[in-house]
Amino acid sequence: MELYYEEEKQTKKKSKAPIFIGIFIVLLILLTGVIMYAINYLKTTVLKVKINDASQKQFGDLIQMTTNDDGETEMYFPIRKIAKYLGYSDYAGDYATKSEDSTKCYVDNGEEIALFTLNSNVIILSRENFPNEEITIDKKIVEKDNELYTTIDGIEKAFNIIFQYNSENNTINIYTLDYLIAFYIQKYSIDENAYSSDFTDKKAILDGLLIVKNSNSSNSKYGVLNVGTGKYVLEAKYDSISYLPYFSQFLVESNKKYGIMDKSGKIKLKVSYDEIKIGDNKNKLYVVKENNLYGMVNIDGEVLLATNFQKIGVDENDFEQNRLDNQYILVNELIPVKYNN
Repeated sequence: MELYYEEEKQTKKKSKAPIFIGIFIVLLILLTGVIMYAINYLKTTVLKVKINDASQKQFGDLIQMTTNDDGETEMYFPIRKIAKYLGYSDYAGDYATKSEDSTKCYVDNGEEIALFTLNSNVIILSRENFPNEEITIDKKIVEKDNELYTTIDGIEKAFNIIFQYNSENNTINIYTLDYLIAFYIQKYSIDENAYSSDFTDKKAILDGLLIVKNSNSSNSKYGVLNVGTGKYVLEAKYDSISYLPYFSQFLVESNKKYGIMDKSGKIKLKVSYDEIKIGDNKNKLYVVKENNLYGMVNIDGEVLLATNFQKIGVDENDFEQNRLDNQYILVNELIPVKYNN
């Protein structure tokens, strides 16, 4: 009897072992599932930022994220703190008056200055040899803890970047001008010396366009490539091409005559003028020169002043003590002209 009892106990122990193993396996599967869920949750909740495909965790830590009334995610960026990540220097106040005004700040990359003002939804862009540009953004500049903040729209337009946010995996990708140009030069096997390196011309890449030179010819010609399609918007047959970012148009030269083309390749001003300059950004005007006389037209080619004048505008050197916003338009509505001396 005792021997039988011992055998029965051992049999019961053996029969329970698979149960415990099964329970352990189930628990292990559940634990693995929980861990995987936690990992995926962290992946989607922790904001990840890459600038030119390089991880920038500290940049992500600076972003203020909120949810608006429509349940959409809004982001605000401390302008001066993010500047260094995008290749800009940052300063307090106004670049023109050199103040320490805490309601203003500006960033500078050596080619362009962007000025921000508290409670304004306009950014002022300043480049040498160009009239100032007033760029409207989606939301006003705000202040928090003595820092000025702007939106995605604000940093895109001020820092000349492309910003992409994927809400599903909570990932931000930021691409700068030079990175984008290098990418498409490699993609289309373009010679590094066969594109315009002028900063203003580089800004065409933000519209998906690239000014390139036909280096196969002894007499080099310029064209405009659509980097999305790989096709030319403007064929490589012009002596020079410059990009005018505020109007999203191109100033082209052929046989020492100038004209204006839009970014789809449509002619806005025929290639027949001796000279074309930006007259006014706000009113979208060009000053044109023809037969040694000057006139003014808008960006659609409509004539405001026929080319009958010996001069349009004033000499900025005559107003060194006063800040002239525009030599061609005074007090926002007057056009100074010279006629019959």
